[in-house]
Amino acid sequence: MSTPSKARRRLRLLPLAVLIVLIPAAMYFWGSHASAFAIERIEVTGAQRVSAAKAADTLRAHFLRHNLFTVKAGDVVRALSAFPYLADVRIDRDFPGTLRVRLVEYRPAACLLAHKRWYIVSQEGRVLLDVTPKRQGPAASAGGVASAAPAPGAAGLAQASPGAATTATPSPRPTPARATGSSQPNAATTSSTTGTVTTGALVATVPPQTRRLPILRSGVPVRIGQLMTDQRVRDSLAVLRALPAAVRARVAEVRAATSSLTATTRDGLRLEFGTTAALQAKVLALQAVLGAYRRHHVPPTYIDVSVPNRPLGTPVLIVRATTTLPAWPAASSSPTASRSPSPSPRATSTPSSKPSPTGTRTPATPKPTATAKD
Repeated sequence: MSTPSKARRRLRLLPLAVLIVLIPAAMYFWGSHASAFAIERIEVTGAQRVSAAKAADTLRAHFLRHNLFTVKAGDVVRALSAFPYLADVRIDRDFPGTLRVRLVEYRPAACLLAHKRWYIVSQEGRVLLDVTPKRQGPAASAGGVASAAPAPGAAGLAQASPGAATTATPSPRPTPARATGSSQPNAATTSSTTGTVTTGALVATVPPQTRRLPILRSGVPVRIGQLMTDQRVRDSLAVLRALPAAVRARVAEVRAATSSLTATTRDGLRLEFGTTAALQAKVLALQAVLGAYRRHHVPPTYIDVSVPNRPLGTPVLIVRATTTLPAWPAASSSPTASRSPSPSPRATSTPSSKPSPTGTRTPATPKPTATAKD
């Protein structure tokens, strides 16, 4: 039980606690009604895709001469709701009359083709705005795909990665699924005159403001401002987020199917990821393979990292051995020597062909033939 002295001490501290709570509340009440804190100036920072001047004009129309205490971040977001790239705001009150607003914007990640219309989608999968051109040609209405201006060769995409010491070599007899990818590595063809990448037989012109964004496809209804519910689109965005920035900047399209995620770059390199399982390991394998191609000055056309510890790639890299093999003693051509046991374990081994110190092959020792006597 508390002693009487402790109870008296608590009673003495009670007025102090009340003052600590009431003084800020009283100051806020007074400040929120004082004309001295009317907003005279509004500053907007952090704008990249949103027009800072237009955002400042909108905020002045809503909050100029309002009390600085009463403006909340939610009020600013609602006032700027017409700006599609706006994700959030941070406000700072500079007394007595300056309101500073820092904009937080969505980063566009892809251009989505859904129901013959084009949309910009953020990294999180939020549909930002409809960018469908007002006039579309027959190819565009058919749902085709085109991408940005022509890019440098695939050799520029193969960037060295730390610790990349392995190369990608497809098996001599790939499975039908892998054979399809290897036999047709250039699923996308680049046109140097029009600057478009054609996928299949469908050709379209993407909106000008999205020419550097990769293309995604969806058959699910799309609503502006909502998150995408199409799992294939979400998986494609996961692949784009995981890719290194230099590789992601060259991606023209990502296609998602059952257990298949395929990215195609603007210069025709096809990247197979399989599913989103172990995606980080697959990206590391991709960096290692790209580094190997870059070191050998060979532009890749097809890389499969669906099994990250056994990546495939075309064209096949032939790595020549640089180490000198040890000398191997030549076997004696005498039949008796071949029959007599040798105390040395190395002498008893007579392979069909062993490399000599000069790199040539020594012919195998002919075996004696037994003849039958009459």
